[in-house]
Amino acid sequence: MRINIKLSGSKVMAAGIMLLGFCACKRETCDEPAPTLTFDTIFYQITPDADSLTLRTQFTDCQGDIGFENGTGGFDIETYLYEQINGQWILFEPDSGQNIAFFSKIPFSEKVNTDNKLVGTLEQKFGAVRQNSDTIRFETNILDRAGNKSNLVTTPTFVIPN
Repeated sequence: MRINIKLSGSKVMAAGIMLLGFCACKRETCDEPAPTLTFDTIFYQITPDADSLTLRTQFTDCQGDIGFENGTGGFDIETYLYEQINGQWILFEPDSGQNIAFFSKIPFSEKVNTDNKLVGTLEQKFGAVRQNSDTIRFETNILDRAGNKSNLVTTPTFVIPN
């Protein structure tokens, strides 16, 4: 799935988001109602057409209820961009005032059975993310279909190459 978002008046021309999930599925159960999330990697690709940044996280959900069917639920990945300005971490807020530029949806799969532990990788691809600083980090969490919110993951500091 690829979503293009245009934010009027913002330095963000477009944010492309692609999610890949469900790399592994184990038929186990566990007791934690909320999904857990861990940081995997950030990588940046420089091309003549447009630069892009990819954020990968790993998730575990004990009930396997990750991803909403089309037309149901809201965003289930909430990702926030922070910029380091004068030594302080500042939340990037688009001119529109709606900080959903990096929010997205986890694809729904009918192959996933609820009440089974689900382990996988989420990959979010963004267009150019440089705004006011070349030093950034992300904070992200996910929601399952029951509304349980995962832990908040803060990525390591990342310096965007020139």
